[in-house]
Amino acid sequence: MENCLHVEAAQHQQRGIEKRKSMYTRDYKKLRLLINHVNPAVDFTQIPPGMLALDNMLYFARHHQDAYIRIVLENSSREDKHECPFGRSSIELTKMLCEILKVGELPSENCHDFHRCSSPDRLLEEFCISIQLLNKTWKEMRA
Repeated sequence: MENCLHVEAAQHQQRGIEKRKSMYTRDYKKLRLLINHVNPAVDFTQIPPGMLALDNMLYFARHHQDAYIRIVLENSSREDKHECPFGRSSIELTKMLCEILKVGELPSENCHDFHRCSSPDRLLEEFCISIQLLNKTWKEMRA
């Protein structure tokens, strides 16, 4: 009898997990935040940008909350053919910023250029400005 109760409890717990997974998948698709709707962690395994893209997205959501909400709401209400997926565009934008700013590259002995970072959050703020401009341009072009 006791063993039967454990099996039933495990089955109930498994159904709850499956229900949450399908609910999260639906939310990811609706908000168009990420590329891989089943396992979003996979989206951040490519290096570059890896977890830096997630850090950028989180920083944007926390420090520019109104702009973040506006972008997510605008994108969730667009038709599928006009959407600008926030997750995918954030990952690609972070990758571009890494290339432009040579993030992760060792300094060259021949290079005499030095770009002083005005603040430790400079890359994060550049991402925030860029993602807003990207979304605005996307909307205006009806891409």
